[in-house]
Amino acid sequence: MKRRIFFGIAPILLLVAGVGIYAIVLFRSLGTKIDLLLKENYRSVVAGQQMKESLERMDSAAFFTLVGEDVRGRQLYQQNEPIFAQNLRIEEHNVTLPGEQALADSLHSLFANYSSEIAKFWNLSDLPQKRQVYFQTLLPLATRIKDSAQEVIRINEENMLAENQEARSLSSKSIRLMVIVGILGIGSMYPPLATS
Repeated sequence: MKRRIFFGIAPILLLVAGVGIYAIVLFRSLGTKIDLLLKENYRSVVAGQQMKESLERMDSAAFFTLVGEDVRGRQLYQQNEPIFAQNLRIEEHNVTLPGEQALADSLHSLFANYSSEIAKFWNLSDLPQKRQVYFQTLLPLATRIKDSAQEVIRINEENMLAENQEARSLSSKSIRLMVIVGILGIGSMYPPLATS
């Protein structure tokens, strides 16, 4: 009698154990994916946003000098240049996606060029010449840098969305599988009950 009960329950116990092991593996996998998203993609998104914002302020700083606010412009630039440089370093050390290295290299090169050109800009005393340098050199460079930083944000946000969708899909498939296993487990209980 005990043997019949054991053999009747054994398949259910195996199913429960299998589902439990699968659930543990699944939750570990999902947890790892979420950790990677927060650690890698989110850091790049924040760095890209910080680069854009600090560059906009640096651009405003250069423009201030064109309207007679040279001291204020220099102060604003000096406050924001280290912020941009720090976030550029963060991005350079957080490259995780295809094409991201090229973007980081482009940002590095463009910012080096921008820094060199704005140093010349500050040393100019002739206002018409400053205007020419700003509109012909600095503004186009700033626009290219902002576009590259936005591209870093875009590819990382898209990857976060794709990974989130994949995690949701995996979770849905797992729920369906567990429901099917549960139904099979309940169904396997009926033959022993019928014979008793």
